[in-house]
Amino acid sequence: MVFRYHALAEQSLRANCTVPSVILRPGDLVNYQRNTETAWLQVHPSGVLPSPSIIGRDDVASLAISALQSDDSRNYTLAVRWVGEHMYPQAQGKKDDGFPTAKLCLSALKNQSFIPPIAEERVDNEAARALDSSRYMQK
Repeated sequence: MVFRYHALAEQSLRANCTVPSVILRPGDLVNYQRNTETAWLQVHPSGVLPSPSIIGRDDVASLAISALQSDDSRNYTLAVRWVGEHMYPQAQGKKDDGFPTAKLCLSALKNQSFIPPIAEERVDNEAARALDSSRYMQK
């Protein structure tokens, strides 16, 4: 979920930043590690992914570090979550829509070899509404 001030900060960063940047929008953060047998990482350049969108703090940190080490010169706003059909307490997408490591997620995004679909799941439109409403907040 993106709140109004988050959206304004992101717009300001995009408008005024002269260096490549990556904005990570994690889902619900948890303190436990991902079971790599049942779940992989999913990133999406739209900045929005459907609920539920649970992800561990360790994986968000790995994505941030991988983004810093990347030689990609584009700006991204990435929604991130775990995906897997056999996750507890409920499934989050399909494991095949993700990648086993943060580095592979970002390299696939850079090469645009695979952008996971989100149309088949219900997308929470609060983020889109927050971005739209923030346009009217600027003077």
